[in-house]
Amino acid sequence: MPASSTANSTTPLFELYDYSKHWRILAGLWALFGIGTAILQCVVLVHPAWLSSSNGAVLFGLYDVCYAAPCDFAPWQIKSISASFDAAAIAILASTTISLMGVFAVLLLFVVGDTHVFKVVGWMHMFSFLCQFAGVLLFPLAWSSPTMTAVCESDTFHLGSCILRWPYLLAVALAADHLSLFAFGMALSCLKPPKRKQFPMHTFEYVHHLPPPPPPEVYFTNGGSMKL
Repeated sequence: MPASSTANSTTPLFELYDYSKHWRILAGLWALFGIGTAILQCVVLVHPAWLSSSNGAVLFGLYDVCYAAPCDFAPWQIKSISASFDAAAIAILASTTISLMGVFAVLLLFVVGDTHVFKVVGWMHMFSFLCQFAGVLLFPLAWSSPTMTAVCESDTFHLGSCILRWPYLLAVALAADHLSLFAFGMALSCLKPPKRKQFPMHTFEYVHHLPPPPPPEVYFTNGGSMKL
């Protein structure tokens, strides 16, 4: 069999191995981004300064308000500001919880097939996106609360003299991140390469078309030979 024909026959096999390698790299990056997103979700949830007064003396978090800088803030202490603040906090808490569950669900890669895990975790990111999106929309509704109005002279979707801080902007970015991770996870699930034992048999057909080995020869001491 010509060498060029053999090389052409082995091409699908090598391409499949190469595709599988790149898919696994992308899957690893997807998992790492999911872990990073969950960590940032925790930071956003407990950060005490989603917005502040113009001079920075008053800080408003999701579930706490601090009237002294530096703020003596404890994540486990909850001070209800208004119903809208509470609703936004619950939505962000739900998004954070689902995101953390998605991180632990990645451990299922060692138990069940990759396809199922990517689909499950992908849908977790979708639910996290919905909760996160609800949280960042509910938060501006809380700006008309009496506590904020007294400090900022604010109203719904109008900050007045107060200033948005980076945790709120990060929360908006995380909503987009969850949506991207959902789409990425679904794509990885659909494009998952087959396992080695599932490789199509046509990738190995070239083995059956190799020319048979020549018959062995027996050599005699007088210099003669005979094919068996």
